[in-house]
Amino acid sequence: MRALFLAGAYAGWAGSLSADTVEQRLRTSLEASRMAPAEFVSLLLPSMFSTSAPADLVAEFGANMAERFRPAGFRTMALASAEADLRGVLPQIEVPTIVLHGEADVRAPKHVAEALCAAIPTARLVALPGVGHVSCVEAAERFTTEVQAFLRQV
Repeated sequence: MRALFLAGAYAGWAGSLSADTVEQRLRTSLEASRMAPAEFVSLLLPSMFSTSAPADLVAEFGANMAERFRPAGFRTMALASAEADLRGVLPQIEVPTIVLHGEADVRAPKHVAEALCAAIPTARLVALPGVGHVSCVEAAERFTTEVQAFLRQV
């Protein structure tokens, strides 16, 4: 059986966010791609986790980001995300789908997750209270529990 599990997802930035937000996010991302890795991390890391995420976990994630930062790859991702509008494809998804949303996610706010669920006929929303954008890291056990429960259902 096929299934789809989305976490912190968008229908592309253009398909999920206002034009002003997309423009600002793209501008910020392109500027960030020209920064030194430490600057890049200090700019983006605060928006990846909730304020209650353990500091050591956030620091470890930030160190990994800095070590693996590839400016050209990040620019490519940002340009593709800013251009992408997948809203027209979503109603065609016919497999069981879970949209996992961290309730403290400021990068992909709740309205984005709700719009994905509304557009995908088979989707259901699962919210993780107090969790930010990188829910698989911040709440690894809860994330895994949701994935396992979903897989057992399908």
